[in-house]
Amino acid sequence: MAQVDEYTVPSTSPLTMTALKAALDAMFAAAVTCNRGADGAAEPQVGMLQWFTSAETETLKVYASDGWKSILFFNTSTGAITFYGNTDGTALYSAFIRTLLDDASASEALTTLGFSAFAKTLIDDASASAALTTLGFSAFAKNLIDDASASAALTTLGFSAFAKTLIDDASASEALTTLGIETATLTLTNKRITKRVRSITSAAQPTINTDNCDYVDITALATNITSMSANLSGTPTIGQTLWISIVGTAQRTIAWGNKFEGELLPGKVDNGKRLDVGFIWNAVTSKWRCVAVNHE
Repeated sequence: MAQVDEYTVPSTSPLTMTALKAALDAMFAAAVTCNRGADGAAEPQVGMLQWFTSAETETLKVYASDGWKSILFFNTSTGAITFYGNTDGTALYSAFIRTLLDDASASEALTTLGFSAFAKTLIDDASASAALTTLGFSAFAKNLIDDASASAALTTLGFSAFAKTLIDDASASEALTTLGIETATLTLTNKRITKRVRSITSAAQPTINTDNCDYVDITALATNITSMSANLSGTPTIGQTLWISIVGTAQRTIAWGNKFEGELLPGKVDNGKRLDVGFIWNAVTSKWRCVAVNHE
């Protein structure tokens, strides 16, 4: 349509109804079409909207005090809308956003946003369980991570109630108690018990802990033993035995001290000979009683 030249009712007098109708028709037509036309309105008003027409694209502009301002482009063939914000045509949205807005589906939009095909299948899952399946979790693994406590997780892993009490023990001693070993009576059949050996080259007061050894081997005594009791320790039990063998580099004297007893206690070891002395714990006197001696 032709652009409206006037936006006021003519002031000529007398004003005929025909002239009034023509003026009002023109103004109403301009209003309902947003002044649609190829060129700008002859007498634009600030705040006026107008569709500027061309072959395939119509541009919606608003009139400001300093001229027409572009708002958007509408492609009459494709229906695509492109937003603009400045008179120089600078896009209101970035090129990336325009490609996003142009996508025909959510899947295309996610691709534009950089989502891989796998990621799209993940965010499409309707539940945490479905998402875990997409991530490759087995049904067993999902049950495991769903457990609310360590105890529940151990149950899922197949630990029995007894096994859970065992792995909870803070020390080997506690574990043995849980296993019932410390209090149980064990019968060993056809089993060899290897003696625990404490080897000492030479010492005037040998360090011996009877909790850690059953056999003490002094291999080259180069000094007299002033006390076999001074550095003797341990918590022996009834019937416990102790064996001490001594080889001297020369004749050496032996003072046993107050933790040993017995008439057979030898007072020396001869040069180059081996002295063997056997003891059993006497719980009544709390001393090691000499029960065997061999000196050769």
